[in-house]
Amino acid sequence: MYCIRLITENKRSYLPLLLIADPLEAMIDRYLDRGALYVLTERGEDIAAAVVTMEETGVCELKNLVTAEPFQKQGYAALMLEYLFFKYAAAFSRMRVGTGEPLVPFYERFGFTRAGCIENFFVDNYGGPVEDDGVLLTDMVLLERPLKIGCVCEEGMEKKG
Repeated sequence: MYCIRLITENKRSYLPLLLIADPLEAMIDRYLDRGALYVLTERGEDIAAAVVTMEETGVCELKNLVTAEPFQKQGYAALMLEYLFFKYAAAFSRMRVGTGEPLVPFYERFGFTRAGCIENFFVDNYGGPVEDDGVLLTDMVLLERPLKIGCVCEEGMEKKG
């Protein structure tokens, strides 16, 4: 059985996990203190994490979503997203995420749609090349998803079995 908990102290102790999804500590420093950090734990082991910030009225942003490498592709990120959609729907009308092109299909499965692009984001903000799944990232794709009270998941969303 898993549990998801809000971390309010010693957030930096989760830096090794967060760096899997965002490889530059300075970038994580820009949002970690002002964001809400959630950690999914199963059998006493920290498996996944997410950081959500308030960006503007009605809009929250998923700044980091990560699953520890041995547990990837087992549905833990889906569980975290499902939890966050439910949690944030009461206070926000939309959730935004910025990501590289290789992860766009993942987020689209959860109801996110393209909302814009920040050209050369990864080139301008990271000290060296950033790759995801073997693809060199240059632009950040912005995606948004409406949040509705009482709506936990979208049809077709994968569930951990």
